[in-house]
Amino acid sequence: MQATSEINKTPQSLNKPGKWKRIIPILFYLALVALGLTWMLLGNKWYGNIIPFYDSLAYQSAAEKILLEYQARGWGSLPRGFITSPTAVLYMIVIALLSPVLPLVRTVLYVYFIPIHLIALAALFNYLRRKTDSITLALLGPLLYISTVPFRTLWGGVLDQRMDLSTASFGLLLWVVTLDWAENSITYKKSILFGLVAGLALLHRPMISVQASLTIIMLVGYAVSIAWRKGHLPSTLRGLGLAAFIVTLIFIPWFVTHFSYFYNYYVVNTTIVGASSFSVTISAYLTYFKDWAGAETLYLLGIILATALVLRSFSWKYFLLTAGLVFLPLVPLIVSGSNSSIVSEISLAGIGFIPLIFITERPSGTRALMAFTLVAIILSAWNLTVLSKSVNEVSSTDRGILEETILKLNDKLAINTATYFSGFISVGGGADAITSVARLDMGIPLYSGAVAFHTYQFGLDPKKTDFSEAELDRAAACGLQKAYSVGGILMLVEPSLVGEYKLERPFANSIASRMDRLALEDGYLTDTGVVAVLEGVPVRFYLIAPEIPVTTNYCKPQ
Repeated sequence: MQATSEINKTPQSLNKPGKWKRIIPILFYLALVALGLTWMLLGNKWYGNIIPFYDSLAYQSAAEKILLEYQARGWGSLPRGFITSPTAVLYMIVIALLSPVLPLVRTVLYVYFIPIHLIALAALFNYLRRKTDSITLALLGPLLYISTVPFRTLWGGVLDQRMDLSTASFGLLLWVVTLDWAENSITYKKSILFGLVAGLALLHRPMISVQASLTIIMLVGYAVSIAWRKGHLPSTLRGLGLAAFIVTLIFIPWFVTHFSYFYNYYVVNTTIVGASSFSVTISAYLTYFKDWAGAETLYLLGIILATALVLRSFSWKYFLLTAGLVFLPLVPLIVSGSNSSIVSEISLAGIGFIPLIFITERPSGTRALMAFTLVAIILSAWNLTVLSKSVNEVSSTDRGILEETILKLNDKLAINTATYFSGFISVGGGADAITSVARLDMGIPLYSGAVAFHTYQFGLDPKKTDFSEAELDRAAACGLQKAYSVGGILMLVEPSLVGEYKLERPFANSIASRMDRLALEDGYLTDTGVVAVLEGVPVRFYLIAPEIPVTTNYCKPQ
């Protein structure tokens, strides 16, 4: 009993009795709801003006497929859609469960992404409030998190319908639940919650099993050390076993049945792993984390830590735990030689635990803490202001040209439910973007055919950078054969620029230029007369002649 009271001991000056301790939490939750609604309104406006990014399109297309399957055949057909993505599956389950009430629109995924952020912020606030008994510190944690860069940017930020930032928020929720369990591991209710959140986090994005591995080990070790000191190690181990059992029930069935998808995506086809030296990778990660956290937030964190030391209210125990939450998620992929910026985002979640550093036996004043919270409020409000301004200023020119082009194709070809579209350049997300905008935003049933840019789609080594002319020609022929097999419309670079226009990725440029040349030489295409300049790239659209002989040998590894 004495040990428990020591763990929960806080500076008396942090205690703020009175009605504000009852009113402020209610105001905070209302503010979270208002913030979520604001994000949703801004996101709806933004997606009305832009051509969605490729990764966003992939998730939107999966949600669209689920909703269409439900509308056509009910829930019985939905499980077939869950086997197509090795990167995320939980959002599919959520969309499937909500299918009866969800509209078929571009921004339907906000019903999944935005609540993740709000739930994580609420959980952090509640944990810090219980742990520190201070409203000031409880507010400071969530405000530090949403003062980071992704909450004021469009692409890759809170409005973008990708998994990246939502994975960081899921990581924040996981850290909250795990740290709470570690300090209360004899409570079976907390063990069940730990297992449930960990299992759902793995389903949310299986790659979190790598990103969170060392952090979870650190927190489990922390729980064991507390249990050993207090003399209740057996109870803690039983709770850990219960949590592991729940994780197994939730995640292992999916992992076993989809292991090949998971392995091919993260091991075989991930070209960045092992591509960089240790020094280059760690330098890249430090740069990424600085960019994602933002200079303002990092300066604020540095001043907070320095002030904590000056006030003699610095807790080394919680400093080391917070440092682990920030940096340990990066270690596995640093060691593997990756240089992906996405992994850095999950480390943002750790900075929300900075207020724990103020828990010591030495009293300290509250004025400095209130000043930090006020600055964090200003930064968070500034982020929202910048985000709103960016949405209002985004250009809809490219989106307008794309919609005009789709309408021209529809008028020319009378697009129907059997019309497919293939494209071999990167503009506007390629064929995926054009077909998705046509269906979801314009109600025109144009479906994507072959979109081929990645080396593994042609049986080529994904870690290789230089290919022979024969390999490139065979890959181009393979892509064209796939397009011919589905028929419909084909988008190519303007013929006069074939071989001259340079795309961002060398392999994509080589394949696209070869496809253009081969397609025009084959004689299977009819010029529709529809031309456009999509994101600065001149393109022309062709109708694929029916009944083209298809040779699949092109697509087999040699």
